[in-house]
Amino acid sequence: MSTRRVLRGIPALAVIVAAAAAVNAAPASADPWLNTPGPDNREVTYCWGNAFADRPGLKEAAHYAMQNLQGQTSFTRNFMADCTSNTDIVFRVTNDPGLRGAYQCVRVTDAGRCQQANIWMNPDNLANDLNRNKTACHEVGHYGRLVHHDPPYGDCMVSGHITSGHQHYNDHHVWHLNQPL
Repeated sequence: MSTRRVLRGIPALAVIVAAAAAVNAAPASADPWLNTPGPDNREVTYCWGNAFADRPGLKEAAHYAMQNLQGQTSFTRNFMADCTSNTDIVFRVTNDPGLRGAYQCVRVTDAGRCQQANIWMNPDNLANDLNRNKTACHEVGHYGRLVHHDPPYGDCMVSGHITSGHQHYNDHHVWHLNQPL
């Protein structure tokens, strides 16, 4: 076989090897985890805190975000009519004009995991279902240690007001959420 024939086959072989590597590679993990304790388990309980139950649009958004978390990841959800010290996420109302939503881990286990978190939502800055759902999804994403990102990712971890879409986690964020705790 001539050297010319062997060299002609090298580009094709390189393409095959690169394609095989791409199929077997884990998703890129260039984005960092949020610098906060991660969830303490995959069975997430949630409830309504201060006046949240009086805000129908917020309640539906919170239920949407928790259903979305369960539907897209290995997390499960369980609504609790009463908040206790064992509730994982307490949804609360804020009237801070500078906030649309916020996440805060308020109780950490001895192992350094988030035992209880508050998710704050501001009804005055969330004028429609689209933005309420996106914000609830976004703040629940922080519970899973996801960080903000800029477009064009197209999922709920983008910051700010939206006019369409951005209601779910993209495949990369689902991969992150499904990593061992």
